Amino acid sequence: QSYRAIARAGPESLDWLDARSVDTVLLDRVHHKPLADQLELDRRWSRIYDDDRAVIFSRRSQLASPAGTVE
Repeated sequence: QSYRAIARAGPESLDWLDARSVDTVLLDRVHHKPLADQLELDRRWSRIYDDDRAVIFSRRSQLASPAGTVE
């Protein structure tokens, strides 16, 4: 039930990710396009990888620090 709501990018999708401290999301470009679009527009998330099949987002606070280490 939660998976379907998140995959469809329902209004609670980002709240669900927040509540569970999800820091990285791997999505299929076709099947999860609505959620990928939502994450792309959210300033808290950054696209760190994409190709013709998949896209990976990470919370900005989880990106490498200036020293090159992960926070």
